[in-house]
Amino acid sequence: MNFLSSALKDSEGFLCDSTAELQLSPTAGHTHSSPPKHASFLRVTEWVKDEDTPTLPANQSRTEKIQDNHTAVRSDCYKHFTPRFKTSVLDQTTVAPPSGQAGLSLTAVIGYNGNGRNNMVWNPDTGLFVYSCGCVVVVEDLHTGSQKQWFGHNEEISTLAITHDAQTVASASGGGASHSSLICIWNASDGSCRNRLSYHKGAVQSLTFSRDDMYLLSVGDFSEPVVALWSTRSFELLCTIQISVPLHDASFCPFTANELTLVGSSAVVFTRIQTQDNSTELQVQKVSLPDTVGQAEVTSLCYSTRRILYTGTNSGHVCVWDCNTQRCFVTWQADGGEIALAPWMLPIPVFCASFGTQPSTGSQGFIE
Repeated sequence: MNFLSSALKDSEGFLCDSTAELQLSPTAGHTHSSPPKHASFLRVTEWVKDEDTPTLPANQSRTEKIQDNHTAVRSDCYKHFTPRFKTSVLDQTTVAPPSGQAGLSLTAVIGYNGNGRNNMVWNPDTGLFVYSCGCVVVVEDLHTGSQKQWFGHNEEISTLAITHDAQTVASASGGGASHSSLICIWNASDGSCRNRLSYHKGAVQSLTFSRDDMYLLSVGDFSEPVVALWSTRSFELLCTIQISVPLHDASFCPFTANELTLVGSSAVVFTRIQTQDNSTELQVQKVSLPDTVGQAEVTSLCYSTRRILYTGTNSGHVCVWDCNTQRCFVTWQADGGEIALAPWMLPIPVFCASFGTQPSTGSQGFIE
């Protein structure tokens, strides 16, 4: 028998998300399944060199045409996802392996390319650790060291989220001028994809579950800053709202299930879920940054105790907000670069700047 297999083009730990051709005498009537049981998990990929996804540094501004001819401008920050590869067309034929021989299947993923945004989630109580590599969702049990892979996306995954009970994982991929993005809802226990959601025209910038796991929030990227709220009981779309500025991140309040905060270009958007009878809506209050900070991209956020919110900017500023009054009362310059992550660590949050700078807890403060 003559075997032909496609080559793997791998760069910086990136797992190519395509299916290799295993060509024997094709059997008539066989159709492609995703993923095929006896086919390889590899597919030829190539670097994107066209205008659809220009290979610019992540923090450089660029413009993008969307369907209504409106020109969207990429914000000057690293928080927005840019797919590195485009994939070839899926092979539409599958064949069974010869008698006594096994087909190709993915055993393990080694490495992490880190191209997504918020695409690594962890539940410390259960040991469930989930991250993305190309179009594959990689699931590891930190207690046993075992690894599984979930297949459901045909494009590179942009972001992930996990419920607080660690029973459900959400992953998002795709989005562009020709097609909408895809959100897959996974059962963490068996890896089955129980729902496939599609609403955002562009890429999904952020996914987050509410404190009680009753809601899933999805945020569109800079080309379409639309926020969508889903019910996790039926995964019905409850409501949407469009924000006037590009959004970079979102987080539900850990103290109440119906409050959350969005952050974006020079603004913090305090949001409340309002339900009445059978209707649900998002009520928003957009608040500008303090004058001492000026125009900046708000790139990260985290809640602390007593309903206090910390936000970080691409200029290295940290702002501290009272969620009750929606007012910033302290700012300081924590770093010279973009603050990409603000995990809460008692007694104070540790802010991590992007790309090579050291974590800092800040120094000089300003009372607003």
